[in-house]
Amino acid sequence: MSARSHSADATRGWSLPCARTRVPLSASALGGLDALLSTVQMPPGVPVATVAVDGTQNAAHLAARILALKHPGIGERIESYLREQKKRYDEWKS
Repeated sequence: MSARSHSADATRGWSLPCARTRVPLSASALGGLDALLSTVQMPPGVPVATVAVDGTQNAAHLAARILALKHPGIGERIESYLREQKKRYDEWKS
């Protein structure tokens, strides 16, 4: 937690932690393992959705599916995208 967000929480008193989505990046000599471990070892009560190292596309898909729960138009676009992906796969496979 940054110093700025920590001080904001301290002035408001106790608050619920926000759910987080994290994408560990392979920016170090450890190939992202350090980033992955720091993400998945959050304390109890801090919900974190974690995708693969350098999994930015999967993070975008996850975020879109979460948003689709409240925004049907996003869900329709996801379904259209998945149909197109399946079509491409079927063409590639044959």
